[in-house]
Amino acid sequence: MKNLPINRTLKTAIASTLLLFSFNSIAETLVIKDATIYTQGEQGVLTKATIVIEDGEVISIGNDISVPRGATVIEAAGKSISPGLIDPYSYLGLEEISLEASTVDKRTENKDHGAGFDVSSALNPYSTVITTNRIEGITHAISAPSNGHSIFAGQGAAIHLGNPVDADNLVQAKIAMFASISGWALSHAGGSKASAMLELREALNDAKTYADNVDAYDSGALRELSGSRLDMQALQAVLDGDIPLVVNVNRASQINQALKLVDDFDIRLVIAGAAEAWMLADKIAQKDVAVIIDPLANLPGSFDSLGARLDSAALLHSAGVTILIGDGDSHNSRNQRQLAGNAVANGLPKEAALNAISTNAAKVYGLEGLGEITVGEKANLVLWDGDPLEITTFADQVIINGEMITMQSRSTLLRDRYLSKDTKPRAYVKPK
Repeated sequence: MKNLPINRTLKTAIASTLLLFSFNSIAETLVIKDATIYTQGEQGVLTKATIVIEDGEVISIGNDISVPRGATVIEAAGKSISPGLIDPYSYLGLEEISLEASTVDKRTENKDHGAGFDVSSALNPYSTVITTNRIEGITHAISAPSNGHSIFAGQGAAIHLGNPVDADNLVQAKIAMFASISGWALSHAGGSKASAMLELREALNDAKTYADNVDAYDSGALRELSGSRLDMQALQAVLDGDIPLVVNVNRASQINQALKLVDDFDIRLVIAGAAEAWMLADKIAQKDVAVIIDPLANLPGSFDSLGARLDSAALLHSAGVTILIGDGDSHNSRNQRQLAGNAVANGLPKEAALNAISTNAAKVYGLEGLGEITVGEKANLVLWDGDPLEITTFADQVIINGEMITMQSRSTLLRDRYLSKDTKPRAYVKPK
């Protein structure tokens, strides 16, 4: 096979990328008729209902809606519509190939950076992982850092998986602070859970001290703090309650210690992992702490998760806990629906499961206009060919920020290219 000239190779790569990110803006009027619509808002679930989208905005939803003249109409009998799904804890845009360091930007190995680490400047909106997940209903995600040399991983960002504007898909930077007091992150705190919690508390206390003594810090008249200036500044948003602190922890006893931070520092806390959170469900609900959970994590992957069980999501929900569903596997964020469906099979109400993959993430992270299908908001929704929580259901069309995405990814393009050997380019056909 002849090698392509470098300029032609680049042109081919650029063309493929542009194809994956081509969109059709809903400039006029789109009507989807006779669908089951899970609005996840005040209108609840509507059957045989119609939704009208004009200039990318939802203008009406209901059963007795006339079709505007000149509208594009999609007949959706037997199909369903849900809000766009939101992955509450991912590395989308930050990790392409886990074992190729040049494509991984989710953590820093710089020992001077912890809470101040901000992933937003490293986001890659053209990641092929994004296109793979968005054609299966993921419209937004929280792109989180992972721990480097600190129990604090840093600050995550909210992104959309739609058409990048000026090579940017950022919705909001510094949307949450991430930390871990379990797993391998303990090695950065001397190996002890007590030491890790001590470091977490020390950092929050030092951030308060810094805020009260900025002038003394600047003049070198303040004692040495546990983190850098950037760390102390970043933690102010946590102490002020502007953003949540997301803590990875599984063991019930350590979850109990994390819950004490709510009273001691008056912060918004989210527990991620949470394998044994069901044991403290009532206490978690009382403190208004949200939980990010993988409903399929029912095996003891470590001594921290001996109490993991399949019905944990149902138990937490019945106690009044706000649950978000995700497993941290960015390459398969699309499996969110499967996780939610399994939670339903183990006792979680269907409406709660749909909220756990859409509405709840929007509320916990403060993403206004997302997680629900609401009149007056930009259309961020998915048209499914069946029940959204059934594993055999697929997305017919995904709409992000009022634009219909091209339902293609690198995987589908490769599939179509090699599906029939008769259509292969000559270079890919074995000579006779």
